[in-house]
Amino acid sequence: MAETPVAYVLLTIFHLAFWRQFYFGNPYRYATAEVLETFVGSSRLLGEWLRGKRRWGDDPYYYANPTALPFLSTWYPPHLLQAYLGSFLSLNGAYRLLLFTMAVHSWLCSMSVYTLLRTQGAMTPWGAGLAALALSYTTYGTKPTPCIVYTMAWVPLYVLSASQHSMMLTGISFGMMLLAGYWPMVVVFGGVGCCRLFS
Repeated sequence: MAETPVAYVLLTIFHLAFWRQFYFGNPYRYATAEVLETFVGSSRLLGEWLRGKRRWGDDPYYYANPTALPFLSTWYPPHLLQAYLGSFLSLNGAYRLLLFTMAVHSWLCSMSVYTLLRTQGAMTPWGAGLAALALSYTTYGTKPTPCIVYTMAWVPLYVLSASQHSMMLTGISFGMMLLAGYWPMVVVFGGVGCCRLFS
């Protein structure tokens, strides 16, 4: 990982190996109860709302007011896009698109962590690469729930923009973390970003 482009290539290779069942094998191995029970259905309903096939916010199956639940990522732009596109697909296709969106966010998280650590000069390329793997592919980074994976993808960008005192980018990344929906992570890292922004 001596050169930065090499590091990004190696991180991408690791990502492909880590998510190999999705990309090259059986994507349904990631079909845990929570993903199938909560997120595939809510994503499908969101797509139907966006297409006008159902009244906005109407969930006859599970939640009384799903638009008020942050962990469903109802207002998160990439999730809105995948839900809309997934509503044109079969249920299996919609599941694979949701999982693809999660996998891409996992990859972006590892790239962002590496960039954050190298930009801050905190670590050598090897150290930053190993830290990127450790932080991006821990249980929280790969738990198959969209809100956690989406939120984790924005954390390093939030900390990086705060450390560079970029108010606009800090605001955008913090807003995306909020919209992604895993608020415990927002609370934990929100303070870190504020400390970096105002130091």
